[in-house]
Amino acid sequence: MAKREVPITYRKSFTAKYILSDDRVKYVYGLLKNKLMAIRGMKSRISWFYDAFNVGRINFAKLSVRGKYVALYLNLNIEDYPENIYHQENVTDRRRYKETRFKIHVKSNRTIKYAFRLIDEEINKFGLKSKKRLPKVDYYLPYEEESELVKRDLIRLEEEKPRTKEEQLFMDLGDIITKDDSMINEPVYKDYLLEEDNTEEIVEATKNPIYFVNSSKVFIKERKSFYAKLVESDKYIKDYYSKLKNRLLKFTKVKARMSWKYEAFSLGKIKLAKVQIRGRYLVLYLSLDTKKYKLSKVKSEDASKYGTFSDTPLMIRIKDETRLNIAFNLIDDLRKRYLLEEGFLTEEIDYASDLIDSDSLVEAGQIKTYAKVEDYTEEELRQIKKYSENAKVNKKFSVYREESRLTISIDDNNEFVQKEEIVLVPLEGERDIVFLDQINDNFKNGDTVNLESLIKKGLLKDTIKFYKVTYRGGTFNKTLKVEAQAFSKAAEKVLTDNGSKAIIKIEE
Repeated sequence: MAKREVPITYRKSFTAKYILSDDRVKYVYGLLKNKLMAIRGMKSRISWFYDAFNVGRINFAKLSVRGKYVALYLNLNIEDYPENIYHQENVTDRRRYKETRFKIHVKSNRTIKYAFRLIDEEINKFGLKSKKRLPKVDYYLPYEEESELVKRDLIRLEEEKPRTKEEQLFMDLGDIITKDDSMINEPVYKDYLLEEDNTEEIVEATKNPIYFVNSSKVFIKERKSFYAKLVESDKYIKDYYSKLKNRLLKFTKVKARMSWKYEAFSLGKIKLAKVQIRGRYLVLYLSLDTKKYKLSKVKSEDASKYGTFSDTPLMIRIKDETRLNIAFNLIDDLRKRYLLEEGFLTEEIDYASDLIDSDSLVEAGQIKTYAKVEDYTEEELRQIKKYSENAKVNKKFSVYREESRLTISIDDNNEFVQKEEIVLVPLEGERDIVFLDQINDNFKNGDTVNLESLIKKGLLKDTIKFYKVTYRGGTFNKTLKVEAQAFSKAAEKVLTDNGSKAIIKIEE
């Protein structure tokens, strides 16, 4: 299935997320902000992404709303704090949180107490002073409809980049779902729940294309198995995969089993290792104690917080030969820990050589697609119309006229035979596109829509010779006779479903 960009994407500001959140989130935010504002010299500044708290040049803390909880970012060393139940996370790799890198989720009363203790420890770290009594400022903001937040520019509806062709804006569902048309009316689809922090997959999942069909939006979601990712990966990933698999299977009684998300290597009931593909690199998980390693030195991470990899917690991302050699050293430590014995097989196997081709992955069930249908809101319809009218669409569609041509051939008796053949001749001329909702707004039931009437209504310039009728969403409820040189599949379906006629007519 070809990837296509989302025509319209939503960006919610921190304020919008706060207004739309539940009362518990607002209560927790109020407590944390009062605690922070009790520090002498503290200033608060709300940006698009978060509420930032600074004392002079000290970036002290940040608050953001993340669904059902408040995320607190503090200027503390996360390495100084043992892992616990508070979803601690080091976010140094995120540029805007580089200084406030210690993140925790705050929701329950227990996490509020823990957050207060951490704030007090940071106060001591920078030698700051806090008021004896916390202020009781009410920061509560009442709930508002999303449409109102859009008007106030707290939610922005933007074009996704790049967007170069008309088919990337308004795609026919018939071009998207070819196997099972019943998916169109399926009200629910199975969500792809990520058990681990797979950044590449999350990014990919949030870019799912939206298509416009019969005044509804259809989300197409794609899931790829480990095998499918391996097939579509670069050659160097396949090489690293073969080398790792050869090294692990050299040990006697070690077996490999490929599941949807990864390939596991086991010794009886003991999970020794797991291999996964994330974007443009290979990830190896090993059953080694992370506490015995200085993770930064071996370029590794702790994946024990993810349920899927709790039994293989030591994680290393393999993207070059250096990390591959480190992985081999860690596998040697694995051999010592479990007293693994090497077998007699020394031949290296290319495990990537037997992979099927990419085009067969969907048919083999290694790539699965899901559809979800939702009705547009009035605001979305307005924005769709606005973007589509302003868009520079690709108007180069082909128009052909049938022509009879005289041909001469030789039959089985070596005699010349003269006959006529019908051929398609491409026509030259200026082209344009007309949308069904425009036709619906400008014509009455029983009208005939053709080039002359469209020019008269001002929907086409008088220099246009050929036009195509397409559907971009919106309302169409008229019974019309529509003539055009070309129709999109969605437009033809909407017309016929409403009792109208779609007639292809080539003007001489």
